[in-house]
Amino acid sequence: MEGKRPKKTWLECVKTSSHTPARYERVNTVNTCTSTTGAAYQLFASAINFLSATQCIIPERQRHYAGDHETYDFIIIGGGSAGSVVASRLSEIKKWNILLLEAGSEPPIESDIPYLGQYLFQSKYDWQYYTQNDGVKHQALKTGSVYWPRGKMLGGCSSMNGMTYVRGRDCDFQAWENAGNPNWSPENVNFYFKKAESLQDTELIKDPDIRDTYGYDGPQVINTFNITYREITEKVLESWDYIGFKRVADINAYGFNGLGISGVLKSTAANGRRYSTYRSYLDPNRKRKNLKIVTNAFVTKILITGNSHAYGVEVDIMKQKKTFYANFEVILSAGSVNTPQLLMLSGIGPADHLLSKNISCIVNLPAVGRNLHDHSLIPIAIYGDEPGQENEEEKLFEVAKYIDIRDLEATVDGIKMLTEIVNTPYFKSINAFVQRINIPQCNKYDFKSDSYWQCYAINTCSTVYHPVGTAKMGPNPRDSVVNNFLKVYGVKRLRVIDASIMPSITSGNTNAPTIMIGEMGSDMIKAEYARCSGDLDKTTGRSWMRVAEERPQWRAMG
Repeated sequence: MEGKRPKKTWLECVKTSSHTPARYERVNTVNTCTSTTGAAYQLFASAINFLSATQCIIPERQRHYAGDHETYDFIIIGGGSAGSVVASRLSEIKKWNILLLEAGSEPPIESDIPYLGQYLFQSKYDWQYYTQNDGVKHQALKTGSVYWPRGKMLGGCSSMNGMTYVRGRDCDFQAWENAGNPNWSPENVNFYFKKAESLQDTELIKDPDIRDTYGYDGPQVINTFNITYREITEKVLESWDYIGFKRVADINAYGFNGLGISGVLKSTAANGRRYSTYRSYLDPNRKRKNLKIVTNAFVTKILITGNSHAYGVEVDIMKQKKTFYANFEVILSAGSVNTPQLLMLSGIGPADHLLSKNISCIVNLPAVGRNLHDHSLIPIAIYGDEPGQENEEEKLFEVAKYIDIRDLEATVDGIKMLTEIVNTPYFKSINAFVQRINIPQCNKYDFKSDSYWQCYAINTCSTVYHPVGTAKMGPNPRDSVVNNFLKVYGVKRLRVIDASIMPSITSGNTNAPTIMIGEMGSDMIKAEYARCSGDLDKTTGRSWMRVAEERPQWRAMG
């Protein structure tokens, strides 16, 4: 922020300008009112006068966007967890005109109230994806299909997720670097985590083992989420410790590096309110005149010239076809499902698949849509004889349900370790036990045998909503989609900046790494384009050209 002391760090040269409040132009939405799904009325009827006074709760109204064939310097497709970051950061360069296109609308009031985020699932604010039933996996689920909610609003999934802020471990990013992506070293990504963060927890700041982990001047608000059932939490944490899962104060802190059980997680929330990337990055900068946001704008195609240059997009806005053009780049931040889909609809992807769908192949990139990674949820029910508490214990048991599990064998090992919690003093005191679940496909196996747990995992496994990797970053276009600078292979002026670029999934919730990707990707663009015109980084007082000269990895822009 203006007047704040610059950070003294070896990456000081790529810090961006101040976060001076500004204004962006809103279209297709009402400036003064917030929409609702109806859940707020049901749960807060007694406070309706207060909510009406402060939020103007009325159904969302929309109006047509009249613009067409307009030209911008950068067009960003998707205003979700990463896209909101990119739009905010690029618009810090005042001479650039930025267009952000979001298929959904602004988030409703339910998004702001943490408990009510669940009511956005399967609403118009959710893409409502489902996996196909293959007749083999997920057969214990009602339809044999897994529900994949994806945010369809500004802020994307950060406007409806569980708000858990987990960076991942240094070894995750070391693996990215080792795979041929030198920019994405643990040292670099930790800088960008700090750049994004604004830690609000005054108690953690007092802890020398924790306070240096976080940033304090970034846009993304982070705080400690209070737990109502603290007494039960403590008992469960003691039980984890009893079977060897070390209890730590903060799972993100350098000394712990993602290992152990915390029980109290960092969250993108403060003062009882969710802080999505929309709230943290876009909303505070609404006065910026060089940032235009168009909601209810579904991009149907990226326009590419005959010599493979991206030059614009075709968009469906309120059932009207529009075309917009980009002077510099089109940036795809539509997420791990929509990003590969749009690439393929634009003729970029596996040639044989595109031809089977009657899509002309412009660039044959076999990896588009592949390399999907996710964290699996395998529910293990623990029964006990303390009425009214077992449900909370079951929820807390799920905290470690997907602990660094990479294949079926490791899954079985994990289940066997986790079920040992019933042998700890607290769980013995409530006569806890693991019950066999009636799954026809698994009934032929002995309960708790490896074969039983393998069958159980295959048939009950669901998701914790962390799909990544479908536009993989890597050095070889035969198995990757983007290079080290997130540029799409074979197409100039087209970049992907979202969770789909992850070569492999991180250890924990993926929202924090996605924000980090938005931060680093934005600086890559600034280092490439702003250096040419000598625009100054107001934080450091040095030109972006100087930045590129001092940092070797910024020199070769791919």
